[in-house]
Amino acid sequence: MPPHPPKRDSLFIVSQVIRPQLVRTGIEILCWGVRNMKTFMLSDVDCPQVVVEVGGHEIESTIIKMLPKEDPYAPPMNIKVKDHRSFGRKPVVGFHVIKSLEQYRCDPTAPSLTLMQAAQDAALPATSPVEEVSVSTDKKSKKHRREVN
Repeated sequence: MPPHPPKRDSLFIVSQVIRPQLVRTGIEILCWGVRNMKTFMLSDVDCPQVVVEVGGHEIESTIIKMLPKEDPYAPPMNIKVKDHRSFGRKPVVGFHVIKSLEQYRCDPTAPSLTLMQAAQDAALPATSPVEEVSVSTDKKSKKHRREVN
């Protein structure tokens, strides 16, 4: 049996080699389209609120600063949708777990894709040439637009 790791009082000390590397992490969340939800406990969902929880911290107005860099050590992201109901009740009406955040990671020092796309769009002409094409169907005639490249 291997020897026990060193202890400090009643706690074991984890070696730096084993401890996951932590990196400063910012999470940006855009929520829209939280509507037309099914009824929950026989009531309509009128005022939903999305709460995102990562590593035991719920994101409403605070930012999580450090998360493990390696994906196996990173906590899952839990997304809850709460409905604000009368008498101060806020039942959870929806829940989703994202087990791995790897596909959502990006380098914060790299230029944003949205900024690069905006720069490309600004360089393109505002309108592209359009020609009208008539296509006749059984009994009705319709006009369709087609872009010319």
